Amino acid sequence: MSRKAALLLFAVTLGLRAAESPDVDSQKAYERAVAEAQKGGALAKPEVVSYVDLTKPFGTTSEWAVAFVVDDTPVLEGNFTLNDTGPLHLCFLKAHGLDCHDEIEQQSSHRIEDAPVPFEVLQTQIVRSPRDGIGPMLMVRTCGLTAFNGDCGVVTTLYRYDKARDQFALIFENVTWRNQNQETRFIEAGPLRGAMIAATPGSNQPYTYWVDVYRQEESGAYARALRYRGKTRYADGNPLAVIDSEMPEILRRLGKWKQGDPLPVPPQLPDRCTSIYLEGTVEWCR
Repeated sequence: MSRKAALLLFAVTLGLRAAESPDVDSQKAYERAVAEAQKGGALAKPEVVSYVDLTKPFGTTSEWAVAFVVDDTPVLEGNFTLNDTGPLHLCFLKAHGLDCHDEIEQQSSHRIEDAPVPFEVLQTQIVRSPRDGIGPMLMVRTCGLTAFNGDCGVVTTLYRYDKARDQFALIFENVTWRNQNQETRFIEAGPLRGAMIAATPGSNQPYTYWVDVYRQEESGAYARALRYRGKTRYADGNPLAVIDSEMPEILRRLGKWKQGDPLPVPPQLPDRCTSIYLEGTVEWCR
């Protein structure tokens, strides 16, 4: 069973007791020391459930790592267990320290308001920026408390490393749910490489999706470059993901595709999809 818990959307000082770094005999010993340092504040029974060394992948000046620290205490509501663990915190750790680093800058211009409290880490991945001088980025995707129908709020964040300041910065954050084919996606190849695209179902007729495209600025932070109401309908039978079905129109609006050009091919075609075609502005799979 996956560890589930609440994840802070950016690294913060947890206000927990400080501890001196011990002699570390192994990675597991260090992870236990990090967890031990979190006791006595927001976390009752902390445990490191995931740890990623960022020093080599990002070429950092100091040693940096990110750890997910779970409170191994069930979340209860009356006689019901809502989750088998308590809050999970995202900790950026500098110079093999034990406490969460408190200098993670927030450079995101697209901020989440009233974001769902995440309860499960879905993905941690290092992705590449197409901009010179930006370097790799850390993408973290988390899931909120799972509802009875399996739905949850999926929070996607991106962090970059600033070598001049020797620190990490939050440069993008967004939330989508998952039971109506909504998605926030990092584009890894093609004319929009490095962009973040989000597809969110509209709440009124004709029940098509809002499409938002975020492009990276010179600073490294992301800003919205495009927003429009697409033609892809919810539950229309198209096996393509919404972002893939809307890709011709996304590219057209950004001046990177026109009628008569070859259709953009999704990075992963659904099973039994032998060809793609355009119907109106929407790409379909047959």
